Amino acid sequence: GGLGMLALRVGDLPSAADWYERAAVLYDSLGDGEGGMISRQNRAEVMAASGDLESARKAFTASLEEAEKFGFFEDMVIAHQHLARLAMRSADWKEAEHQLAAAERKARGRGMPGVAENLVYDRGVLALGVGRLDQAERLFGGFVATIAPEDRLVRHAARVRLAEVAARKGDLARAEREI
Repeated sequence: GGLGMLALRVGDLPSAADWYERAAVLYDSLGDGEGGMISRQNRAEVMAASGDLESARKAFTASLEEAEKFGFFEDMVIAHQHLARLAMRSADWKEAEHQLAAAERKARGRGMPGVAENLVYDRGVLALGVGRLDQAERLFGGFVATIAPEDRLVRHAARVRLAEVAARKGDLARAEREI
């Protein structure tokens, strides 16, 4: 899986897909169902990165079903999160809201509040997408407050979203300060 991740990060999507497929086959041959499922989920990320959103949606749905079958609870949450992100890319806000609610329900229902907190940024993107600017601002502001100082790229991404909120509210000076 590590070579797939490296290939994805440098934009070599065909190699990333190939490495993730190889990893899935290897994990499956070793009887490691979760490793194989995660590799297939990573391959779905490659599909999404290449713009094949429908194939990615089908693959993430299959990984959700696989996670449910084997009781991999955190992987269920992650699959819902990926399905929500795909829905947001297609401006299907209702589906995105449904997927994020399912993810949060499963995380909290299993006593995984930290996993549920990982959904805050996505909930902010959703709020921004449907025009709930005050909610988006609260979510992104709260998210920024939890980011470790060394996570500068994550902090920057969240601040860009805060800048977008400010700009959409007409406060361009604040938007400029955020970024």
